[in-house]
Amino acid sequence: MKHSIPIPREHGAWAILYGSFLTGLAAAGTFNLALLLFLLAVSGVFLAHEPLVKLVRSFKHGGRRELIRRWALWLAVELTTVSIAGAILVFHYRLLALLPIGFFVALLLGVHLRLTAGHKERSVPGALIGVVGLTAAGPSAYYTWWGEIDASFWLIWGLNVLYFASGIFYVKMRVSRFLKPAVFKSRARDCIVYHTLQGALLLVAAFNGCISWLMLAAFAPVILRAFWHTFHSEQQLDIKRIGYSEVVFTAAFIVLFALGWASVPA
Repeated sequence: MKHSIPIPREHGAWAILYGSFLTGLAAAGTFNLALLLFLLAVSGVFLAHEPLVKLVRSFKHGGRRELIRRWALWLAVELTTVSIAGAILVFHYRLLALLPIGFFVALLLGVHLRLTAGHKERSVPGALIGVVGLTAAGPSAYYTWWGEIDASFWLIWGLNVLYFASGIFYVKMRVSRFLKPAVFKSRARDCIVYHTLQGALLLVAAFNGCISWLMLAAFAPVILRAFWHTFHSEQQLDIKRIGYSEVVFTAAFIVLFALGWASVPA
């Protein structure tokens, strides 16, 4: 049925979560049972977001009891999966740092749910909160394999946030040109400022040996596309084409990240 399986409708969120996970997997350099359990736990948390949103909105604005029961059932199934997988990771594999990481992500989820209930999740702050929470999958996957939080943990998280946050400013700029022309100039300014600072920060990191030049190249396509579309006029808005191109850019980012990780100084 139409409402039988409530799943997140934001395609970008899927790319951020699993793209970040793949970068963490690339940094770990392997895949084992612990990482499979972690993937199940992360997927459970991610999928739980949609029924949570529907339940919050139903309690606030009212909703059919049949649908509320269905959403509550799916939420229970997903949280049970998270609990079982998480318990094995924490108590069997002794990955205790997953507890504070999970608590932090839960706090972000709570804030995001509040914004979503008020239909403000698409604001820049709301989108950035979502990016920070979703990209936690990358460094956490790395931690699941290595069992320690070190500089690489924070580097993986920072690079993922830096990459995926760029899409927020870029997409808002592209969309505003047609749907909100009154704010296009400010959106374009924000997009250029973000990508300029992004490029400068990455150059400093590369020159200081914090990241490899190949990893720097992973960001080049998104920086170039931001400048090109800011100053290049368009005849029409094609949301699907923007979405498909972002998937391609993300795939390139993951591949170049994986290839360049071995060059990162220990």
